[in-house]
Amino acid sequence: MDIYEDTLIVGAFGEGDANNEIFNRGSAHVFVRDTEGDWSYQTKLSAADGANYDYFGYDVAVWEDVAVVTAWNDDDKAQESGSAYVFMRNGQGVWTEVVKLLAPDGKAEDYFGNSVDLYDNTIIVGAWWDDNENTNSTNSGSAHVYVRDEDTWVWQAKLQDAIGESEDRFGNRVSIWGDTAVVGARGDDGDSTDAGSVYVFKRYGDSWISEAKLGKFLL
Repeated sequence: MDIYEDTLIVGAFGEGDANNEIFNRGSAHVFVRDTEGDWSYQTKLSAADGANYDYFGYDVAVWEDVAVVTAWNDDDKAQESGSAYVFMRNGQGVWTEVVKLLAPDGKAEDYFGNSVDLYDNTIIVGAWWDDNENTNSTNSGSAHVYVRDEDTWVWQAKLQDAIGESEDRFGNRVSIWGDTAVVGARGDDGDSTDAGSVYVFKRYGDSWISEAKLGKFLL
């Protein structure tokens, strides 16, 4: 779930209807707070092309009138490559799906969309099972950054650990604020097996630079 001021979004990635043979298609639900401080239900978000076992709603993010909902098991580019959907709200409180985000190099079992965050006009999406071809590492992980150009969202960069190793799971968690992005790597070995680490990236223009690696082994 995520919250921005008076808007709260909650994912329900396992939602389905067994009677209609719909399984784990998923959804997300939006609640709003009025001036009296009371919360009310606003709408249910669903993927226009949703399919069984997409797990739409696995992670969610909201900023002002923009919401992002991930479906990490979506088969759009390849089996379980994953996706993320962007919704926008108009002045009448109606949410509309405006774009579906995919990793440009998405492959089977990347699980793009296992994590997401949104700040202003920038979205970051984790793909924690992505392979690092530069280091020939399996499931080392990555994160993808998208920026808004009016009503269009454009891919900007792919973030990875330059020396990422197999099973690091870089991208298992992501967060962004301003021009700083933080990416978790839960399987990084640090000072012990799977100790985990966090990478900090800073944006300069359209380029992202790795600035720090944080972990218990640095304390």
